[in-house]
Amino acid sequence: MNDKPLNFLVSFCNNKKNIKKSSGIGILGLINFDGRGLKYKELELDLQGCQGVNGATGIGKCDKYYYVVLQANISKLLILDHSFSTVSICELDNLKGVHSLCYLNGDLYIVVTKQDKVVKYDFRGNFETVFDLKTDLDTLHLNSICFHKGSLLVSGFGKNDKDFWMYANNGYVFDVATNKVIMSGLRQPHSLFSYKDDIFLCDSSRKNIINSKKQIIICNEKGYTRGLFIKDGFIIFGISKGRETSISKAKYIGNISDEGILAGECSINVRTKSKNYSFSLKGFSDEIYDILQIKK
Repeated sequence: MNDKPLNFLVSFCNNKKNIKKSSGIGILGLINFDGRGLKYKELELDLQGCQGVNGATGIGKCDKYYYVVLQANISKLLILDHSFSTVSICELDNLKGVHSLCYLNGDLYIVVTKQDKVVKYDFRGNFETVFDLKTDLDTLHLNSICFHKGSLLVSGFGKNDKDFWMYANNGYVFDVATNKVIMSGLRQPHSLFSYKDDIFLCDSSRKNIINSKKQIIICNEKGYTRGLFIKDGFIIFGISKGRETSISKAKYIGNISDEGILAGECSINVRTKSKNYSFSLKGFSDEIYDILQIKK
């Protein structure tokens, strides 16, 4: 990694208590790393009167715009220019529980978690299904997506026989086109990231970051790893506070992913070849979903 400052957009999910409706603060934040430390800036957004927004999940980009999935009863697609001004907000009426997205060759690939499918959006109002279990349910908890060596890959929690997703331990990564399983035996994987000839991800419930061979790149002591970027010996990742209440069931679960111990506070973390850095986001959010490198 060179000494040039790096900038990142971070999304906060399930953050209703910290969102300021008048300014849109609490949905996205800006992270700067200058080689000496991390700085954080709250980002104001014009949500154009959107109601019931609880946070944001997946974020993506093209040469002109940023794309943000807004959490609400009906998922929404927020399009920002590179100055973070709102271009448009589109309701994704027929897509339930949208999590992540990936921009590729003029189209947006969208993971529709609560319908077990992946769709392609052409920005002209057309949605094409590229993967569908035809359950219209959340049976695999598909979440992150990335493009790697000509293939679209998606991660999911896998089949879960228990009441809560926090028990899930059959996580996997698969090729959308062939349905071939690339990785298995994961515990609640998130944040697929393609770098050089390998893929990396957050094995979230194990609190690790691993590669395609399941080698541990980072082993975190506490917290739920989610949100990832890697480049030239530089790794930035998010740690979310372990949940004690299931989001999907609205019931107490006792912070299962941290074995009953309340996880540390939400934070952004950097690992370089020579030093580790951390910035607490306590008071801003309990959960990070995505991290995206930006130019600004």
